[in-house]
Amino acid sequence: MDTRLPSQVDVAVIGGGIIGISTAWFLARAGLRVAVFEKGAIAGEQSSRNWGWIRSVGRDHRELPLALRANVLWRALQQQADVGYRQRGLAYLGRNAADMQSHAKWLEAARPYAVPARLVDAAGLPALLGAERARLGRRALQPRGRRGRTAAGDGGHRRPGARGGLPDF
Repeated sequence: MDTRLPSQVDVAVIGGGIIGISTAWFLARAGLRVAVFEKGAIAGEQSSRNWGWIRSVGRDHRELPLALRANVLWRALQQQADVGYRQRGLAYLGRNAADMQSHAKWLEAARPYAVPARLVDAAGLPALLGAERARLGRRALQPRGRRGRTAAGDGGHRRPGARGGLPDF
């Protein structure tokens, strides 16, 4: 990271969180000269404390187009520089039949958005997680009476504190 002040820029971005860095990245890709000014560490303030989840499952349906696009953009950014993004999927547990019905209702409403998610019961865990992880997952589900989960293969996260590899603008 260059700490020298540039003599001239097209755009000065104040704040090096997710919004500031995203803005700077898109502007730089469009050919503008950009400088980011941050009082502390890049991605080290609130952007580092939200657990970094980039998810579509469980969101309000009006947010789904943006959430799905965010996953695409994070994958593209990770291919250019290691920004700590990992796409491993995520799951929401269902405690009872009512929870599972709620998950099923959400999935039905999300269908028009082609969210890559599905309902998985406890018997389907081995295919989803592999035998050893499924055994642990079933153990987490059954003692608490959990019935299953909503799983999405597109869920990802950015590791909190992973600051290395952020692109220079």
